[in-house]
Amino acid sequence: MKTLIKHNLLYYYKNKTKLILSVLFIFSFFGMVFIYDNFELREIKNKATQLRLDSYQFRNLANQIHYDNNYFEKNFVFDFDALSDEEKADYELMEQLSKTYMLLDNLASQQNGGRLNAELTPFRLETTKSLLKLQKMMEAEEFDELLSQTSINPDTIAIENVRLEKLMATLTADDFNEYTITANNLVSNVFQGYFLLMVLTFILLLFYDLFSKDYDHRTYQILFSEPIERKTIFQSKVVFALIYSLALILIGCLMTFIYLLTVRRMGYNIIPDRIGYIFHPVLVNINPLTVFGMSPKLVILPMIINNLLALLTGSSIIVFWILLILTVSFKLRSSSNTLTASVFLIIATFFISLIPVSIIFEYVFPISNFRFYDSLRGLSNINFIYIWLLSALWSYLTYRFYIKDVETIDILGGDYND
Repeated sequence: MKTLIKHNLLYYYKNKTKLILSVLFIFSFFGMVFIYDNFELREIKNKATQLRLDSYQFRNLANQIHYDNNYFEKNFVFDFDALSDEEKADYELMEQLSKTYMLLDNLASQQNGGRLNAELTPFRLETTKSLLKLQKMMEAEEFDELLSQTSINPDTIAIENVRLEKLMATLTADDFNEYTITANNLVSNVFQGYFLLMVLTFILLLFYDLFSKDYDHRTYQILFSEPIERKTIFQSKVVFALIYSLALILIGCLMTFIYLLTVRRMGYNIIPDRIGYIFHPVLVNINPLTVFGMSPKLVILPMIINNLLALLTGSSIIVFWILLILTVSFKLRSSSNTLTASVFLIIATFFISLIPVSIIFEYVFPISNFRFYDSLRGLSNINFIYIWLLSALWSYLTYRFYIKDVETIDILGGDYND
């Protein structure tokens, strides 16, 4: 098998098209960093807008309590001690709602108006503390109904408060959103989201003809006349594709990592240095039963563990994608047909991910989970463990289907010569 893998490597080294694609694959990592920087700034603006919209819900409820209880001001004189216990509770609730409104509105202004990321953590922490206090003052149903009109998840407020306290204790700047790239969260970004989609696209361009080229150039007759088991020949191509992809990804990550360590950037609401913090606390859902509608179990894990989870999840999708491409290439025996079918599939996957019904495909097709940021954070019913199992199942079925054909199909095309 080593000899077969070596021959494939020599082919990719001598083939100018494959060599150029390999180089472009590596340098595309830098391009994705710049694209993600633009995405990050866009998300900052969007988050600021959402925070302001959220704040209005608290202000509206506070105003409603104020207008429903006009006894707060009589003859322009306010006497708190003269209020009944129920009236005092309403007044304190109104005050807390107003405080939460101002904190959210101020956080939106700070985020949209020039505060650096490191300076925002205290504002976020104060806001979550205000929300926790408000949660204790209101009935559970009433509080959930209020937050249902906002982007705030009532189940994550307490643990988010703990996470922000950890950041304050270490004086660490918080990552803004899923597009924030630092040297220490690079792996998490490479193996998920649009970065992973880019990786899958280059893998497609590199290996769509790994089998079919032998049929296109009719070199398969020489290859399969060698005293090597047919199964070994095909397995060697799979192993080569996995090793070659891993090598290119490692080189791309290493070069990008060095770049992030050495550059700084200037601008509003971004971390100036690109190093990050390897123990940066992040929220991760570890309950695989969320696929059955159960509530997520969120825990705080360091970024290094989050990187590992993203690496394993993204790798499981990559392995399935390589097996799928090679199987299609083997079955169709045509480079052009394989490329057409695979490009259609990856484009369809991208556009399906933009529509609400994408969750249906995420339950059954591993590639649809390329954007699994929400799965890690407990914002989606799909859990990363489910993605592992789904990818492993599809990889096994694809491999078995592929091996079965290898052992039974007339590879030398005897049917066509009859």
